[in-house]
Amino acid sequence: MPTKITAVAESKKKCSPFLLDVAVMNPEGDFKFALAVEKQCSPDNDPIWKLVFDLDKKNSKDEFVRVVHVSFTASTPEEAKGVQKTSVNGVNKKQADTALKKVHPAAKKIAAGDKNPKLARTINSGMSEIAVLGNT
Repeated sequence: MPTKITAVAESKKKCSPFLLDVAVMNPEGDFKFALAVEKQCSPDNDPIWKLVFDLDKKNSKDEFVRVVHVSFTASTPEEAKGVQKTSVNGVNKKQADTALKKVHPAAKKIAAGDKNPKLARTINSGMSEIAVLGNT
């Protein structure tokens, strides 16, 4: 199959992608989670803001292994602005509390095999709340 090559017009907009860990917490001895901000770039060099939540659990060798990965893409201007601000200011107390009290417990249940669809909705709404709280 022949390769298709397309010329792309130079854009005046600049976008530089990155991934930045903004918080790591150990809510329990056998669990830790990390919250990161990710900036990706669209083909038109528009920023795409994401929050990433990773839950790790200690295994029998006393090593942390990833058991849940959540990538939340900001879908409103308010969420995007909050995620962007978090990349500069770090995680505030309200964001940390939401991650600890809302997202972590739901992710832990999913890691244990709970397939209740409400858990995914809880995580999604928690990640949205964390994003918006970046504006405070």
